[in-house]
Amino acid sequence: MRNSNTTYREYERKSRISAEEKYQRASVTLADPDRPDLARQDLLFRRFMELLQQHATERQPVTFYADKLCLSADHFARMIKKGSGRTVTQWIHDSVLSQAKIYLSDPRLNIQQIAHHLRFSDQSAFGKFFRKHTGQSPSAYRKSLRTTPSHE
Repeated sequence: MRNSNTTYREYERKSRISAEEKYQRASVTLADPDRPDLARQDLLFRRFMELLQQHATERQPVTFYADKLCLSADHFARMIKKGSGRTVTQWIHDSVLSQAKIYLSDPRLNIQQIAHHLRFSDQSAFGKFFRKHTGQSPSAYRKSLRTTPSHE
């Protein structure tokens, strides 16, 4: 059996869609009028996404979001996984990565500043996190932005 993190990273590489697009797709999946239990999941998921956007740069743990939603961490994690097919941690990482990519597209910010904005302990910790989830270093990602032609 394959490691779920490996499968998730492969999905991320293949899909190349933003966290917002994933949210929209998951919301469509959750919205089923014939299943009232899904309406509660959808509401929980929407509230989680709102909190995630508000705290995008804070890298809060699962318990932070569960507490904000007045749920136990285990129940919250199960509901999000059941409703969206992805773990809370995956959603949090997506949010941090999306913010990191936005910061990396700004040449005025160096990588150390970005690591600080995203509340990593240091530039090395940020680099390890970014490489683990994207397959490339922050500087390589930034360089790829300069060499990729804009489609605007």
